[in-house]
Amino acid sequence: MHLKPPNDLMVGQQKLAGVLTSVVWRGEQVRHVRFGIGLNGRHSIRPPGITLEQLLGNRCPPWPKLVHIGLRALERLALN
Repeated sequence: MHLKPPNDLMVGQQKLAGVLTSVVWRGEQVRHVRFGIGLNGRHSIRPPGITLEQLLGNRCPPWPKLVHIGLRALERLALN
């Protein structure tokens, strides 16, 4: 896996996830900064994308577990 600027997580030449950001302004002041991760989990996707299910096969966790893993990873990032 590697990062492809500006915001893609790649497995070989296939996109697995992307970092999503946005800024909400009130006048000239920043009101909110949003950060998220779009993960190609189990839904169908066109090439050159790849899903976690395609990558892991039957070892892919169910959605609730994927959400839990993602939240734990963000928590670890926030603590470092």
